[in-house]
This record gives sequence, structure tokens and C-alpha cells, in this order.
Amino acid sequence: MQQASKLLGSLAALSARTNAAEKQILEAARSRQDTAKTERDQLRDKALIDDASQRRYEALSLEIGRLDRVIAQSLHHLAAGS
Repeated sequence: MQQASKLLGSLAALSARTNAAEKQILEAARSRQDTAKTERDQLRDKALIDDASQRRYEALSLEIGRLDRVIAQSLHHLAAGS
């Protein structure tokens, strides 16, 4: 019985650390996504006439999409862990 209690305590601690890490991932992804959206918005007009700006605009758009998935997964994990 004592061993089961220790195991449950360890699992609870692990769960708390996992949730904390997931919250950090979520915050970092949201922050980076905000930065990428701002940079992409600034490139919008220039991307129409400059190839390098167009490539950067496209790369930022892809990154924003990947970050959408990371954010959705983090929210899912946090909801499941609650």
C-alpha cells in the first residue's frame, strides 16, 4: 500500500511538471506566432514586388500554420490533463 502511495505521488508530480512544460510551450508558441504575424504583415506589400520578401512572407505563413497546430495540441493536452 505504501509503495502504491509513493507511485501515485510520483505520478502526480510528473503530471504537474508535464502541465507546467505544456504551458511554457503554449506561451512560447503564442509569442512566436504573434511575432511572425507582425513580421508577415509588414512584408505584405513588399512581397508583391520583391522575390526575397515573397519567400520570407511564404516561410512566415508556413511557420504560423505550424504554430497553430502546436497551440492546438498544447490546448488539447492541457484540457486532457486537467
